This record gives sequence, C-alpha cells and structure tokens, in this order.
Amino acid sequence: MDLSRFSKLVARNLRVARHRKGLTLEAATKGRGEYRYLWELEKAARNPTLEKLFRLAKRYGVTVADLVNVPGAEPTVDLAKEDPEPPKRGRKPKKRTKAKAKRA
Repeated sequence: MDLSRFSKLVARNLRVARHRKGLTLEAATKGRGEYRYLWELEKAARNPTLEKLFRLAKRYGVTVADLVNVPGAEPTVDLAKEDPEPPKRGRKPKKRTKAKAKRA
C-alpha cells in the first residue's frame, strides 16, 4: 500500500468516525476556526499530526488506532506486547585483519 492510498483510507476513517458521532464539520470544530483544516483532513489533502489524531479520536469517542486502522495494513507484530533489549550503545569493535592478528 502506498502513502496516497493510506492517507485516503485514514481520511475516510476520520469522516466515518465523525458521522457515527452525529457531528457536522461545523459542530466537530466547535467554532474554533478549524473547519477548513478538518475538511482538508477528510479529503486527504493534509496529513494530521499525532496530536490532532489524538484530539479528534477523543472528540469522536474512538482510539487513534481506530482512525489509522485500514484494510490491507494489518499489523505484522504486536509492538505493545514487546519489550526488547535496547541496542547496545558505543562504538562497534574494529575487525581485526590478518596482518594485525599475526602481530598479536
């Protein structure tokens, strides 16, 4: 799936979530002057920030995951359940060449 298709599906999810809540664009913006911004998000003409997704999800009574969950983009791993060891910091050890190995 490419970014353009993903953006359109997220835009659709935003529109559907707003409709399920029974809100018009005007009501969803609560008179904050965000009408055009929200309209552009729902037309996939803009990309929402994480903060905007969080606020819209809260306003619509859904989760951010609901807004970005699109068909064809099923998760391959459950990152929330994993707690792997962080990568080691610092320099990588230098590889020893044959010449240096003979001297040592």
